[in-house]
Amino acid sequence: MNDYIFPKWRVVSSYLFLMILPLTGFVSLLLSLDINLSVYSFIKINISRFYVLFTIIFSFIFLLFYSKEKIKYFEVFYLIAFLFSIVSMFFIVINNDNIYSYNSNVLISGYQYNFPIIFYSLTLFFVGYFFDIKKIKSAIILIFISFIIIVYSNVNGSLLYDLNNINPDYRNNYLIWSDSFAISALLLISILNKKKRVFIYFLSLIVVYSLYSRTSFFLLIPIYIFIYKDLSKNMKIISFIILSCISILILYFIFNSDIMDYFSRYISALSGNDNSVSARSLLLHQGLIDIKNNFILGAYGYQTLQNIDTGGARWGAYIHSILSYYRQFGLFVFLCIAFMSIMSFITLVKVNKIKNKDSNEFFYVIFGFYILVSCFFSRSYIYYELFFLFGLTLSQLKKGH
Repeated sequence: MNDYIFPKWRVVSSYLFLMILPLTGFVSLLLSLDINLSVYSFIKINISRFYVLFTIIFSFIFLLFYSKEKIKYFEVFYLIAFLFSIVSMFFIVINNDNIYSYNSNVLISGYQYNFPIIFYSLTLFFVGYFFDIKKIKSAIILIFISFIIIVYSNVNGSLLYDLNNINPDYRNNYLIWSDSFAISALLLISILNKKKRVFIYFLSLIVVYSLYSRTSFFLLIPIYIFIYKDLSKNMKIISFIILSCISILILYFIFNSDIMDYFSRYISALSGNDNSVSARSLLLHQGLIDIKNNFILGAYGYQTLQNIDTGGARWGAYIHSILSYYRQFGLFVFLCIAFMSIMSFITLVKVNKIKNKDSNEFFYVIFGFYILVSCFFSRSYIYYELFFLFGLTLSQLKKGH
């Protein structure tokens, strides 16, 4: 019976990953163009009412199969860290439900803001453990192609996604779009052969650049290292030529004023002379003060008490790094998250040393690098993709990596 259920559950988990991550950003991109997605909205609203049910099902299936395996001592520590962090975050949110603040100009409680994040994190951990990229190859290709079609169906003369031609309510969603597309690109790169990876990688860089997110663009650049090292000598030469052509093309478009203004955003981000970077520095500074004053228990919701970066007191005024776990949930939760992150990094290094990696192993390496770097430098605790990585890591640990 287990031999029958387990492969089926891998399929379910893999498709659920697509629904939660890349597909969410793609749907947001469609909504920005006022494309009617009433069926999707109905499904999303009703699914959100069953967080607990989904979590119970995934927990049961996980325990059913994991209990059949021999558990190593470091896996025990890993699972304890995972359970402690999730349970602690849950109780901290429940015990502070009297805190209200704004999210997208809507006044909501801490429970409404953080509860879905915790359950998505919990569910994605189990999804990551059962995930098998080989089960969703056709869906990955479809999502990637659809992303490109939609993006370039609404571009200005500079081939940038035209924010002036979309629903104003979605103009700030470019971070979701670019991140979702970047993840779909990492998925596609992983299932292709070594030659095709090069072309899809460079195409993905261009698309992410068109979607305005500097973070996703900068995070994708070092992924080239993992692709390049597996290429033959001839393909390395070809990839260098492609890179040179793209560089020349970008330099050509810099003479266009729109591109020049856009390109300056990337330069200003690197130099630190940028409003977004300055705002994040203010959030980090205040967050570190809160951590210093609340060293053990953290300072849950303190960002809602003051206007830190001129954006107003709100739930979204958190530290944009893994330190947000410390500020929101305290020292012990942060240590658990840090421990699982370190274990993921160590496992990632081991898997990267495998000469002939299969698609799941290659995806684990490039996705793990993308997520760990982003969480250490630019993403907060609401970035629940980190727990998907933790689930992937546990799966790799079970394989002996």
